[in-house]
Amino acid sequence: MITFSLPAETRSAGQARRKVAAELAASGVHLGQDEEDDIKVVVSELLGNAVQHGCGGDRPDIQLPVELLLTDDVLRMSVTDPTAVLPLARTAGNEDECGRGLQLVAALTTAHGAEQLDTGKRVWAEMKLTNTPVRPRPDAATAVGEAPRPLVARFSAPAGHQASGHCAPAFSPSTTYADDHPPSSPAPTSEKRTRTEMRRIATYGRPGAGKSTLTGMLQEQLTSRGLTVVRIRLAEPLYALQGTIYHTAGRKLTGAEQQDGQLLNALGAHLRRINPTALTDAFANKVNAAVKQEPDAVVLCDDARAADIDALHDLGFSFVQVWAPDDLRAHRKARRGDLTPGDENHPTEAAITITPQYRVENTGSLEMLRVRAAELAAEVTR
Repeated sequence: MITFSLPAETRSAGQARRKVAAELAASGVHLGQDEEDDIKVVVSELLGNAVQHGCGGDRPDIQLPVELLLTDDVLRMSVTDPTAVLPLARTAGNEDECGRGLQLVAALTTAHGAEQLDTGKRVWAEMKLTNTPVRPRPDAATAVGEAPRPLVARFSAPAGHQASGHCAPAFSPSTTYADDHPPSSPAPTSEKRTRTEMRRIATYGRPGAGKSTLTGMLQEQLTSRGLTVVRIRLAEPLYALQGTIYHTAGRKLTGAEQQDGQLLNALGAHLRRINPTALTDAFANKVNAAVKQEPDAVVLCDDARAADIDALHDLGFSFVQVWAPDDLRAHRKARRGDLTPGDENHPTEAAITITPQYRVENTGSLEMLRVRAAELAAEVTR
């Protein structure tokens, strides 16, 4: 099953078309162009009807859940809205500008309908696929929208201590995720590319969770397996601006990684205000340049933010969530030596609520996190 939510806005129909295509591709479902186009039309019509009739027009404060479920050769698509009144199909005249949504859905699908829920209704449609979809192997990376397979055991050892014995990863599905989507990579062109299914990986998590540390360990593990790895920071321009401001102020930073959290929060917010895609455009240029130079490179990013997720998704990134409890995160942040602490409630630190491919719980020692990095490297290089 693939699930995601979009705001109840007319413009979300276009975003739904792009997201559906990307999600299906990322899930290993390969479709003919006509079928893919029909699916995108159906989902956008369902979403458009939910906005217009289920919400009474644009209501960006309302999120509309979208679900796609593939069973054998039947794809079921649905959109849920907060109004319990069931849709009523009507015949549109030649001069009517609307009223053809359900007619179009009926023409493109084999079955459609609606069901009332306690919180509204779900409108659905089913399409029988004539092409044979390519489904992911059971041991392949979990598709975006499915429950992730957490690469982690739940350790009882406190931070800074080695847990005794070997803890195998516990892949326990969950249905809710807070904190942290992509067209799939091109078809493999070499043996090295065949070995690695996840060519672009973005780690994310709340400050102090250990995403940069895990990414560094993952880079070491992938390199030791003979892969070329390029690590690119999405926020690199912000650190450059921070350095310029400190130089202008007559103060020195002790290193390129030193952070003035309050300043970085403000710089990120204002840069996105002036140009929402400034950071992601610069990042995309670096990614494309790196892949052009080394087509088989694995690209790692360790600083994804909620505002950047759609752009990373469109660039083909898979996602790994790094999680740690709040008290442990606070302890790690206090030892980081930041010039000022960042505000976790700042808009630039908004929680990422997509479903990741993998989830790593960083609740043990550095050595235990290194074990998790090795397990993650083994998973993505199957």
